[in-house]
Amino acid sequence: YIIMDGGSNDNSEKIIKKYANKLHYWQSKPDGGQTNAINEGFRHATGEIYCWLNSDDRFVDNILFKIGNIFQNNESILWLSGQTVLINELGDILHTIVPCKNDKLTLLSKEWMIAQPSTFWSEKIWKITGGLDLRFNSAMDYDLFVKFANISEGFVVESILAKAIVHAEAKTTKYSYE
Repeated sequence: YIIMDGGSNDNSEKIIKKYANKLHYWQSKPDGGQTNAINEGFRHATGEIYCWLNSDDRFVDNILFKIGNIFQNNESILWLSGQTVLINELGDILHTIVPCKNDKLTLLSKEWMIAQPSTFWSEKIWKITGGLDLRFNSAMDYDLFVKFANISEGFVVESILAKAIVHAEAKTTKYSYE
């Protein structure tokens, strides 16, 4: 696990330090924004399968084992995504994002539905694409997935992989992207 905290002024650093012995790397300091912090975090990664979770995202139970098995048993898969349940702060289900196909044409259409917390990829495709484009503050994940689709169609897992909390301060809630 790698934790990149942009110097929060809450109890984040105290909580991170409590689990520091279980972490591969962590930092808590001003970092140049989310996109830069994610790229920096992956520079410390040593695994073969990548993903990132924001502080308001959660994996469903045992999903890392399932994802590991999918990649291990299908060496041709370079990236995949599954369903993400959007919940409110009380845990009520608001909507489920269900990817239909992870190819370039679908990703570039209005029917595109893929969520970052339920997307995993190989170290190989991350290095080929060069990671996240620092020009993007909000659509960096979408840009990354289009770059992935230029290389290989992503595999779709037909089950829930993660939950994302929808709240007033979340980027996707706070800003309009029309």
